[in-house]
Amino acid sequence: MSSMATSRGRRYTAKTHGDIVVGGFKQLWHLNLLCDTRLRVQEETFHVHRCFLAASSQYFYSMFSEGVQENAQDEVELCGVTAKGFEALLDYAYTGSVVISATNLQEVLEAAAHLQYNELQEFCAQYLKDEVNIDNCLQFLKMAEMYELADCQKKTMHFILQNFIPIAQNEDFQDISLELLCAFLKDDALRAESELEVFKVAIKWLNMKPERRASAKQVLHLVRYGLIDTEQIDEVYTEPLMLADGCQDILQASLSYHMKLFKQPIMDLPLSRMRDYEPSLLILGAGYLDNTLSTHMMAARFKDGRLKDFELLCPKKERQYFACVAIVNDFVYVVGGQNAMAGDGSNATSNVFRYNPRDDKWLQISSMTVPRTHFALVALSTCLIAVGGKHNRIALSSAEKYDFVTNQWIQIASLPATVFSHAGCANGNKVYISGGCCGDDFTDQMHCYDTGHDGWQLKSPMNQSRGYHVMISHENKILACAGNTDAGDRRDVLNTESYDVELDQWTVLSPAPLGQSEAPAVKCANKVYVLGGYSWDIHSFQDIIQSFDLEKRVWEPTEVVLPEAMTGVVATYVNLPVRMYNEHKAS
Repeated sequence: MSSMATSRGRRYTAKTHGDIVVGGFKQLWHLNLLCDTRLRVQEETFHVHRCFLAASSQYFYSMFSEGVQENAQDEVELCGVTAKGFEALLDYAYTGSVVISATNLQEVLEAAAHLQYNELQEFCAQYLKDEVNIDNCLQFLKMAEMYELADCQKKTMHFILQNFIPIAQNEDFQDISLELLCAFLKDDALRAESELEVFKVAIKWLNMKPERRASAKQVLHLVRYGLIDTEQIDEVYTEPLMLADGCQDILQASLSYHMKLFKQPIMDLPLSRMRDYEPSLLILGAGYLDNTLSTHMMAARFKDGRLKDFELLCPKKERQYFACVAIVNDFVYVVGGQNAMAGDGSNATSNVFRYNPRDDKWLQISSMTVPRTHFALVALSTCLIAVGGKHNRIALSSAEKYDFVTNQWIQIASLPATVFSHAGCANGNKVYISGGCCGDDFTDQMHCYDTGHDGWQLKSPMNQSRGYHVMISHENKILACAGNTDAGDRRDVLNTESYDVELDQWTVLSPAPLGQSEAPAVKCANKVYVLGGYSWDIHSFQDIIQSFDLEKRVWEPTEVVLPEAMTGVVATYVNLPVRMYNEHKAS
């Protein structure tokens, strides 16, 4: 009971009043007392209370309201529903509960939709989501579409995509429409151990009926041939349907993609787009406090805009420290760095590796012309550019670019002076380099490289000299943060700066809470994550991850930390197939 004061006195309300009234009607219905009309459905007759049904459904309100013909009839015939479906609906109307099963689902849903019992429809939709499995999912999808259950349709579709190959082995899969098959094949969420399995599903469906072969091009161009291993691709080339009208172009594009191994990242074709992936923060190398180097890859997923905990993935053949990373259409380039922990550049390497997460394979490509560590690497649309760094304890001013087509590195214009421990990024089709160590001092200088003129231009300096820092490009701005500087003793640089490429102007932003040097920065959506590194203020390796919001322009705390303190981290943002995480859990 509850009460409240009103202008007429105090109003008391019984919380159970509605339940008592409904319970009373339920009892009257079970005893067939005071029923005032009969509803005939198919061959069965149901005794009901008009006012109760009118109160529970707009359909019955209209049927029994004054002036409507049915209001004067003792018995009304209901069309558009079955007796079984209506019996379950009446049970729900009088009791508020209903038993839904595979044997009555279709009829209950039909009755609920026709007689406008929205909550009962929601119960049916929940049943579809709760009970979906490999055997019934296609039927459930059809029902969800028929009755416009959008959320149910979305979740059932996702279930099918995540279990596509076993579902495709069912007989009823061969009866799906061309439009539905194409919807499956074009969806990024489709999960399969191999794209060759997807190809075979498409071929089987096309061969099931002779008239379907006319749709071969429409279906087969949705298969992502770039995801098929080169060892398996012959099965595609020898398939007779690939010789059908229009399919030769698909075959030629597939051949071209697999033959042009080094050019693949810039071909950016639909046939190589990854399936069933998760945005991830991938760590490919690092140095630990005990002077050992990481031997495994590890990754953390981005879910709902938040970074999750790190998971250990597969081991790597190469140990990398202070290497630079570039991403080109989800191909990961790991360039240079060191194969041992030494700060003088004596262990610098010129090796370059390309990692393809689509098939979890590494490819060693042409080495740089000069071994480099503590350098900057930037990805442009047509090339990679490596600038400065250290080799054999000597600072470098040279720069070089990698051509994706020729798989060759060639020298480009050098910087005006030697520099190492600097930061670099691209904005538009230009390369920006800031800070670093020139001679014995850290610098505040900013240089810009224009690929069209093969030359460097000096820009406005930062407000703070720094090295071992990071730069991130965002729209027409460049963020510079972290690092350290030499002010008698090495000290962390906490201040954050933003450079406007159009105004050639730096603006000081909010400082970072903690110092990080020798730490990479990874951008995901509108946030920058700075990982691990070394703090000169407390002389310690770090396991922290600090986050900077590019829209709010403030630092925010993160709940996730690295698995252990590490520096010289080799990390990037990349899409990873979900199976990589699943394989780790299974091992």
